[in-house]
Amino acid sequence: MGFSNYPRMLIAVSVTSLLVSGWYSWQYLIPPIEDSPMVSRPLAVRYLVDTPGCKIPAIDPFDKSVSHLIDFNPKPVLCDALPAITYTDHNAIRINRTALAIYYADGLDYCEYQSVERIDDRNSDNLYEYSSRVIRFSRDVNVTSEFIRVACYGESGDMIYANFHAFVLRKPEVERRCDRKSTERSAHVRKENLNVIALGVDSVSRLNFIRQMSRTRDFLLDTLGAIEMAGLQQGGRQHDFSARGYRTMYAEDAPTIAIFNYVKEGFYRRPADYYLRPLSLAMEDHGSLWTADHDCIGDKLETDIVLDWVRDFVVEFKEERHLAFAFITRLTHESLNKAASADASYVNFLRRLHDAGSFDNSVLLFYSDHGIRFGPIRQTFVGKLEERLPFMYWVFPPWFRRRYPRMWRNLRTNARRLTTPFDVYETLKDVLDFDGVVPANDVSRRGLSLLAEVPAGRTCEHAAIAPHWCTCDGQRATSRSDPRVVEAGRRVVAFINRQLRQHRGRCSVLRLANMTDALMTADRGASAKRIVRYLLTLRTTPGGGLFEATVHHVVGEDSYEIMDEISRINRYGNQSHCIEYHRHKKFCHCP
Repeated sequence: MGFSNYPRMLIAVSVTSLLVSGWYSWQYLIPPIEDSPMVSRPLAVRYLVDTPGCKIPAIDPFDKSVSHLIDFNPKPVLCDALPAITYTDHNAIRINRTALAIYYADGLDYCEYQSVERIDDRNSDNLYEYSSRVIRFSRDVNVTSEFIRVACYGESGDMIYANFHAFVLRKPEVERRCDRKSTERSAHVRKENLNVIALGVDSVSRLNFIRQMSRTRDFLLDTLGAIEMAGLQQGGRQHDFSARGYRTMYAEDAPTIAIFNYVKEGFYRRPADYYLRPLSLAMEDHGSLWTADHDCIGDKLETDIVLDWVRDFVVEFKEERHLAFAFITRLTHESLNKAASADASYVNFLRRLHDAGSFDNSVLLFYSDHGIRFGPIRQTFVGKLEERLPFMYWVFPPWFRRRYPRMWRNLRTNARRLTTPFDVYETLKDVLDFDGVVPANDVSRRGLSLLAEVPAGRTCEHAAIAPHWCTCDGQRATSRSDPRVVEAGRRVVAFINRQLRQHRGRCSVLRLANMTDALMTADRGASAKRIVRYLLTLRTTPGGGLFEATVHHVVGEDSYEIMDEISRINRYGNQSHCIEYHRHKKFCHCP
């Protein structure tokens, strides 16, 4: 894949993160098992989406069934109290003389830095190296490397400080490519040149965003005029795009569980002009610099390291076309309440870009992939919905609504329509090649542009949302002791055991312990047969696994079909240590 394919790649990457990063999230479960009983479901009296094709209930974020799980006074993440000796300023590294004088009694003899570089190899997405050249300095110095490791030594000769820094430096080969592509595309009439900033946060539902990140949400809505896509539906588990002369960047934290790297080989060639992964790998390997909870490198939150690099990129190329994609995982990956610790980071990031005028010619997509997928909240009715309903906000330049009032009305209308990650792809295509005209949407297509009205009759089936993930259907409680429900539960356990046959002798044969929850919807298929769909939550033994599965049953027949995937909704710790196959770890209980 050449440089010219980067915009195409990043559009696909941004959408793929919405589709697949959630799948990795529940795989990476290593803490001890936790459990809590299923909590009664609230009565929904309003709808977020209320159309002929879809009705998604509006739930109070602080509903009594989950309020006891919410930390209303979360402790802030505490980074190293010792301030950094070095900091970045555009393409320079500067020495904090004030910090030296107050906090470092040994004084400063000198510092040195080495470049952190990606190794070009088949497995290069997981490899990096330090340059053999070491640059010594004792005063501010300009840097010509993208990523560096810094070490400083006191007058006694001992190392007193180490850190990593990231820079955004213009790359001649990238600028030549962009100039060439811009010239080639000059004959193409484009009404607007819009940049794109796509920023994703792992495992934060729309409801939890309201609970935990209120300052960021207020800034999005009140200052940036964002449109909240209240009907965004997780799609489950992508495309062609021609080069348009964009400078591209891609950044993630937590490299061991990155979207395309956890139990994957990642990218054989870097997916963007500016790619943070070599630095992330180097920082991850430097364990002594991390705080105990692994949230900070020295005095800086890892989230801020990523956001600062994204901001530097967007500001550096403010006057040139650019496409930035970042996905941040660490703080929110395994915690319902830790998102609050990042609220200040995100609102400061948005405010600084706003103050720099970066949103005057850019579209911001701020989103999550899904809600929390395990733990006590996941065992409530609210939690079932939350997992499937992530947050998403679109910010367009202030002039957009004046020049294109119809598209703006469509965006606002679509905020209360059923939408999916596939729609993001179609919308970004229109944004990056914007000509002021968007054809009407065809409900039969899987992905629809949000700049055109999404049909009110759109259903989960139209949108390629699997029944297991669909929140549109009116579900009602049914008896857990109903013989058909119990039989459906037995079929689920039998299905799991069939998956584990290849691990015979290592994984226990599971049995149905009890049903903890059962919901049902009824519809008619193509024939006159009555079809019931059950959404079951059940516990197995041994091991106490809690699973959620969707089963289709034809009433009056011995027909039970397991639909889509089966979700594990409580942690399994090291229960599955005896097998390596990641798809079956959620099922396996090692004797």
